[in-house]
Amino acid sequence: MKLFIDRLMYIATDCGFFLLGRNMSIPLYRVKLAVALGLLLISAVDARLTQARELTIYVAPQEQKSGTGLKPAEPVGSLAEALRAAKANMAEDVTGVTVQVASGTYKGQRLRLNGTPGDVPFHLQADPKASSRPKFDGGGKGVWFVLKSTKHDTSPVRISGLEVFNYVSAVSLSGQRKSEDLWNGGNEITDNVFAKIGQGNAKSRPATAAVSLVNSRNNKVVGNTFKDIRNVKDCNLLHAIYIAHYSANNIISDNVFDGGCGAAIKVRDASHANKIVRNKFVNQQAEAFQDSFCDKSRSSMCTKSTAECPSWDTVFENNTMAKLPKMQAFSASAGKAPIKQPKLTVVKGQAQPPGCPTPPGQPRRIKSLENKYVD
Repeated sequence: MKLFIDRLMYIATDCGFFLLGRNMSIPLYRVKLAVALGLLLISAVDARLTQARELTIYVAPQEQKSGTGLKPAEPVGSLAEALRAAKANMAEDVTGVTVQVASGTYKGQRLRLNGTPGDVPFHLQADPKASSRPKFDGGGKGVWFVLKSTKHDTSPVRISGLEVFNYVSAVSLSGQRKSEDLWNGGNEITDNVFAKIGQGNAKSRPATAAVSLVNSRNNKVVGNTFKDIRNVKDCNLLHAIYIAHYSANNIISDNVFDGGCGAAIKVRDASHANKIVRNKFVNQQAEAFQDSFCDKSRSSMCTKSTAECPSWDTVFENNTMAKLPKMQAFSASAGKAPIKQPKLTVVKGQAQPPGCPTPPGQPRRIKSLENKYVD
């Protein structure tokens, strides 16, 4: 910017006129006036860029009345209050919202976003100075965090450094299941602990995911721990990460999956080119990865009005799963007969069901490389 302004001033002072064409010129005073007006415009734009700012809302466990949330010494006491504070303080110069959570335990809290506040990136994170992870205890009920998009949503959500436990489901990132073009994406879920997620009462509806992606793309789920992801009943329906309905190009890497009875990671219905690498699977009663979909030509149970289709070009690489002895010990400790060693990957369904487009080239459902069982 400075170099550009200096160049304009040089032109204005050292040139007596500008040739606009043959036999046409502009006196120096007019050149200086034009340059001055240009500088005013540049200054206005530069000031607007300089004033762009991140809005930070502070959250801490509260026994007394909450503050404004705008200062560490005046935190709000819940995620719902943080969302209200973000909306109340939204302005044109805000380029992102960070909700910074202090250490402590937060009970029964949930947050639902219908798009991010102000349509800017939204970061929900642990306080960098926190002595321990902030903990969210759901008491066995509900979904902790929901992002629901009704349009093509390009403002991402980032969730990092938190512990979420005792919820039916932890995180749901959802575009529109019925419209392939209405998706959200670019979200990041990193360095979190999700524990004891699932249906807690056999009479309630079975949970299907700890982290659910529905028409959500280009996301990163990296460096998290998923521990004891189980339903009381129909446990095979529950997955630590469920990638469904056009959720493509996601990266699932460097996570630990410790304890589960459904496929740890599942892709479904035209969720293409997902990359699943360097994850560790222990104490799993089912396969590490499953690719399946509801085929309307073979089942009357499908709920989607249009055809569900195979997912293509999944990469499953450099993942490890605990060997059978650990699985036997786990099964015996639960008072059940020893179970067979789960497979690493399972792919189900015909390649070209009715109503599904022919994939270009010669794709594969899954490319599995350098995966292994370990002690």
